[in-house]
Amino acid sequence: MISHSDKFAYKDFFYALDLNSLKSRDMRDDRFITASMQAIWFKRDKGNDTVCLGTVNDLLPSGLELTVDNFMDEFKSGRYGGKTKFKWDGVRMWSADNVYDDLVKAHDYLDPILEQFIENRSTPNGYSGWYSIKD
Repeated sequence: MISHSDKFAYKDFFYALDLNSLKSRDMRDDRFITASMQAIWFKRDKGNDTVCLGTVNDLLPSGLELTVDNFMDEFKSGRYGGKTKFKWDGVRMWSADNVYDDLVKAHDYLDPILEQFIENRSTPNGYSGWYSIKD
């Protein structure tokens, strides 16, 4: 289950979610679909704030209507956290794919988000937050 909180805290590992990005894809096993939503989350690494861009993903029953509420209620695989695509700490950029043009775009996208977060711990524009995953 994914639950909402009004305040960010590192200890609860909160995500800011793009509620309009919910999508699914079929699996070989027709009992399930893979559902995902774009997410941004922050963590501390050696005392520095780091912003991560990626997705939260889970298997859902294939007969379940794909809605944000159903995704939040049925989400069960929180122990693994989000799937990171890009990570930026203000000095170093990391990417799962390591494609230069994608790194540049992600840096330009994530840099102001990290600066804004460091200033006031606010949810990034276009995202809803803060959400934690509870098993």
